[in-house]
Amino acid sequence: MIIYLDDATAETGATHIIPGSQFLPFVGTPNNGGTWMDGHHVFASLIDQSIPIPMKIGGILVFDSLAFHSVGINVTDKTRRSIAIGYTSVDELLPVQDNTYREVVSGERLYRGSELKWVNL
Repeated sequence: MIIYLDDATAETGATHIIPGSQFLPFVGTPNNGGTWMDGHHVFASLIDQSIPIPMKIGGILVFDSLAFHSVGINVTDKTRRSIAIGYTSVDELLPVQDNTYREVVSGERLYRGSELKWVNL
């Protein structure tokens, strides 16, 4: 979810989204920065399908975070401020549980997988 503190237009670098891309097979993201499309040549051709989403000041854009998205380029001298907030389920599959910045707002933490067992070879 993005809350816009300034107008976001095509000229000021509105958020771009590729509609429906959240339904593509998940292949993970490289740990070297960049976007998912930058890191995966299979998806590189999709960049031409991105559309800008202009928003007015105070507007809220809600979308599936698995959809390919990026910020556009601001070619003006105006600011384009926003606040991004993410709501996620508790991920029991994370290799390391880091709850430093996470708060369960409903329900409880559940681990539905098998117990981790380390084997020394």
